[in-house]
Amino acid sequence: MIPALETTMAGSTCSGVYFCLDATANTTLPESKTSRMGVYLRYSSLRSAHPSGTTAYFRGTVDAARENGLQLHNRWNPELDTSLIPGYRQVMAWEGERLSGGCLWTGRVPLLDTWESVTLLCVPVRDGNGTVRGVCGMELSELYFGLSHSTVPSSYGSFLMLLAPMNGDTLLLDKAMLGSTEGTDLSASGEMRIRSGRDYDTFIWNDTTYLGKYQVIPGRLADGYPLAAVTLIPESGYRHRAQTARIGWILGSLGFLAGMLVLAAALSRRARRRTGSLRGSGRSTS
Repeated sequence: MIPALETTMAGSTCSGVYFCLDATANTTLPESKTSRMGVYLRYSSLRSAHPSGTTAYFRGTVDAARENGLQLHNRWNPELDTSLIPGYRQVMAWEGERLSGGCLWTGRVPLLDTWESVTLLCVPVRDGNGTVRGVCGMELSELYFGLSHSTVPSSYGSFLMLLAPMNGDTLLLDKAMLGSTEGTDLSASGEMRIRSGRDYDTFIWNDTTYLGKYQVIPGRLADGYPLAAVTLIPESGYRHRAQTARIGWILGSLGFLAGMLVLAAALSRRARRRTGSLRGSGRSTS
């Protein structure tokens, strides 16, 4: 599976890929109920949104890594701990027809033995009879997401991007992936309330208000919540820009009005001179 996983990883916007079967190499170990064999590849030492070839072997057998010339991750383990994958059992128990119906997102979860957090896409692996035999999918790390979605400056403030579960009119930031939040105090904690509007929506987090739009993306989390992609700008920056533009329009209007008054006065004086000149010319003719 390693060449296929490497090809998938190179052609996708993700930070890692994995494939795991519902089997373990040693059923006598205490953790055998949740330890599963497979392969997990991920990028290491990310410094940009477009990593190039630094692939680490995060999970899998040592022999397979050696055969494919892959370097072991510094937190390598031979098997995956499926107890840390929310929804793993749900995917394994899926019996639907359409493969997309069995897919789940995990939300943001800690990656075992590392300082990183990731969101995993979980897809059922079926055999020829349609029985689910394992799970595969992709990893979206918090670091990779931040590098891929840096703040975008504009005259209305910096645009921010986040991926968050929705519970009604509330975004659950505790499980969200945040892009770069440079210049703001936004963090992946607490909840963000949404107030729908005609042209844009209002998002309130703690005592800070943001303006923006959201779109629900395909798939769901293990707990049933949908996942939304959200674009935001701080309300303070937008209001400042709007106020500046309003003042500019007012000053421009006053300037235009003053110019029109000056022009009207000049035309009026010219008209009076011309009228006086015509009268004088009429008396001379008489």
